[in-house]
Amino acid sequence: FNKSHTLAYSLIALQEMNLAYRFPIMFWNCACLISDSGGAESDDEEQTDQSLFSFAIKLVDLVHERAAGSEELGFLESYLNLVIANKKARSIEMLQKCSKIPVIKSLKDFDFSFQPSINEGQIRSFATLGFMNKGENIIFIGDPGTGKSHLAIALAELAIHEGRKAYYITMSDLIAKINTAIQTKKTEKLFRTMRIPSLIVIDEVGYKN
Repeated sequence: FNKSHTLAYSLIALQEMNLAYRFPIMFWNCACLISDSGGAESDDEEQTDQSLFSFAIKLVDLVHERAAGSEELGFLESYLNLVIANKKARSIEMLQKCSKIPVIKSLKDFDFSFQPSINEGQIRSFATLGFMNKGENIIFIGDPGTGKSHLAIALAELAIHEGRKAYYITMSDLIAKINTAIQTKKTEKLFRTMRIPSLIVIDEVGYKN
């Protein structure tokens, strides 16, 4: 091995200590992982394993691309960037899962021309999430199908991509949770749980069965 190979495989060893706990057989030379979990896994564990598996393959590809004839610091920078990007992606994935958002929406997908009554500039200002820093609330009022849920979810997604916790719930589900908490005398626990997210989207406030 030359210095680049030595550094590359030393860095891989650090990540391997974490991956080896989850995957019994690892073949770095052929840039692939062969795993046998030996048992059933939950959906969360399976998705986590897939993320680690994907990351490991990208890491090995990076080794083969950078190890030969490249500067050690250049490889180290690329490696760290990959680690940071992977960690951020997994964090966002987990925040989205915990948010209970039914369908991912974004502002770039919102057609402001379809709803000319909406102040686009104001919505763009909401997208800076300054209202969260100030502890302010936003209420979207309008007829069904005017984009209230889309805008609310889009703002929650922006918060998630900034590493903040968001939570989606319909008003009917929230009332059901409160009633259950009252009956089981667990209102304090419910309120503590509801204070964890930095942003809560309460949808279908005026909806009636």
